[in-house]
Amino acid sequence: MPYDPVKDFDPIIIAAMSPEVLVVHPSVPAQNLQELLALVRSGKFNQFAHPGVGTPPHLSTELFRHSLKLDVILVPFNGGGPMAQSVVAGHTPVAISSLPAVAAMIKSGLLRALAVTSTKRISMLPDVPTMEEAGVPG
Repeated sequence: MPYDPVKDFDPIIIAAMSPEVLVVHPSVPAQNLQELLALVRSGKFNQFAHPGVGTPPHLSTELFRHSLKLDVILVPFNGGGPMAQSVVAGHTPVAISSLPAVAAMIKSGLLRALAVTSTKRISMLPDVPTMEEAGVPG
C-alpha cells in the first residue's frame, strides 16, 4: 500500500463511547469505592463478574485488578444479562459492567453503583462518581 493506515490518517470523530460502571450487590457493606477496596484487600468480596472473556468490561476489570494489585477471582459469564443476574442474586457480588446491562437494576435498587469509568459523571447516574473522583486515577 502506498500509505500507512495508522500514521497517514487522523480520526475526526469519536465513533462510540461506552462508559462502564462498577456495581455491587446491596448486601456488600461498601458505600463507596474506597470501602470496597478495603473489603477486597481484606479477602472479602473478592469475586468479580464479567460478561465474557475479551469484552470491554472484562478488560476494564483486568486493568482495575492489575493497577490496584487486587487479589480477586474473575468469573466469566456468557453475556451481560447472565452476569447481571448473578450479581443481583449475590452469587458474584461485584462487577464492572457496561451501563445498558445494569442501568435498570441500579435505578430499581437491585444493584448499587460505586463508580463509573468515564472521565465525567454520567447524566443517568449523576450521584455516582467517576473512578478518578473515587480515588482511582487513570
